[in-house]
Amino acid sequence: MNLKAFKHLVDSSHSDIKYCNDLKALYEYVGLPTNLGFMTRNSVTDELYKKICASFSSGHGLVWELCNQFKQELIQEQVLDDLPIQPYFSTLEYIMDAIRPQTNNSDEISGNWKQAIQYARDFSHLSNWGNNLSTTNYQRWYEVAYATKKLQTKGYQFKRISTEIFFEKESEDKIVSDIQSLIKSMGGLNVVRRVLNKVSDLYNDKQERYHVVRKIPRLGMSGAPQVPLNYILSLSIKHAFSKKPHKNNEEEWSKLIELAKLYTTVLDVQNYFPPAFKTYDGKGLLSTLQTEALYDSLFTFKQMRPEDSLDILRGLLVGIDFDTPHGSGWSLNAVLETFKTLLELTKNKRGVQTINKHNLYKQCLPLQPKQIDKVLYDVFCHPKTGANNNYSKATDAPFLQEKQTELGVDFFLKPLLQDKKGNLYLIDRSICAPAFIEGVFTELRKTYKESFDSKIGTSLENFLKQKLVGNTP
Repeated sequence: MNLKAFKHLVDSSHSDIKYCNDLKALYEYVGLPTNLGFMTRNSVTDELYKKICASFSSGHGLVWELCNQFKQELIQEQVLDDLPIQPYFSTLEYIMDAIRPQTNNSDEISGNWKQAIQYARDFSHLSNWGNNLSTTNYQRWYEVAYATKKLQTKGYQFKRISTEIFFEKESEDKIVSDIQSLIKSMGGLNVVRRVLNKVSDLYNDKQERYHVVRKIPRLGMSGAPQVPLNYILSLSIKHAFSKKPHKNNEEEWSKLIELAKLYTTVLDVQNYFPPAFKTYDGKGLLSTLQTEALYDSLFTFKQMRPEDSLDILRGLLVGIDFDTPHGSGWSLNAVLETFKTLLELTKNKRGVQTINKHNLYKQCLPLQPKQIDKVLYDVFCHPKTGANNNYSKATDAPFLQEKQTELGVDFFLKPLLQDKKGNLYLIDRSICAPAFIEGVFTELRKTYKESFDSKIGTSLENFLKQKLVGNTP
């Protein structure tokens, strides 16, 4: 069964129940006895539901899933092809509602679709609850279809397979290129500032973090397509030092927001209703976790309280000699002292900060400027070629296959950026805090190779014990 065959069966069905003018005629039509006294209309609709369910001897669970699939396809046809959605949608709703008690039956489908459709069409003449389609109940499907429609009007092309909507490769390449062109024309650092300004009201001074987290609407409320702030931020970091002159104005910013939002809406990773009551099998759970991970990478920030990152770094490096030189000659003592001073110089400051090395040299008195530079440029800073160079599409991520291991975001590996002149920039204290830890670990792995991660395992356990015991009343 496919949607085309289903629609044909609906179109060819004929219901004589509409000619039944009284309850007795209705009882006779559905096969109920008329000599038992009191008769009700509800008894007729209940019997029709029983007949719909009995039309299938097995596979009710798969029937329900297939009907749900057809509903999504109908919505896509309605929005993208201007095709009528009724009476097909309501017929599917009646069938799904009727077989719901038997949906734990996951055997192969065996039954009579034509008969089930006939009874559902009969039911529709007695009840109109399924004829009033609420777009709110199916907002996720509608939002994806609406975004696809808007992008089609802009010239982007898609292919549809069952319920899935995919960008044509050339079109996804183009929209990603268009998004990046807008960022480059505005100036990457300017866009970073705009992103952080947009969420400035969500900053918590005590936690020292932006509350840019997973947004799930409350029960009874629907959501709206969200702006993929972290996706825009990651691409802005990639093009942090794009060529001037820049067109950093509201018109370009609005274009960027709209295009990025349409792109990620089509990817269909956002929940518009709380998934609290949804159940999953093993396959469904894996797919859901992949979707959730992609959502997080596009819409939420990875952050940490900056002072905590320094504390964690000290705790995890216990057992490694802090005076031993590594790499170009830096030591862990020099790293920790430089990190501490950086945090002091940027305290109570948010957003993009230019690192004043001369102030850093003055404040970080135990170290010579050359020692500080080794830490800054060799441990904490990305090369002049920049960060996130292999990230463009929302789904770019490392794969085990040859030439794909470097795909994806790599900004999290180092906290600082440098321009062609060697000037240093901190994107934001909270967003960059985890990268200070990873920057040190990345360099230490070059010294200790595969043994490094196991080397800090015991230190990690001891650090957590101390913290948990210390916070116990």
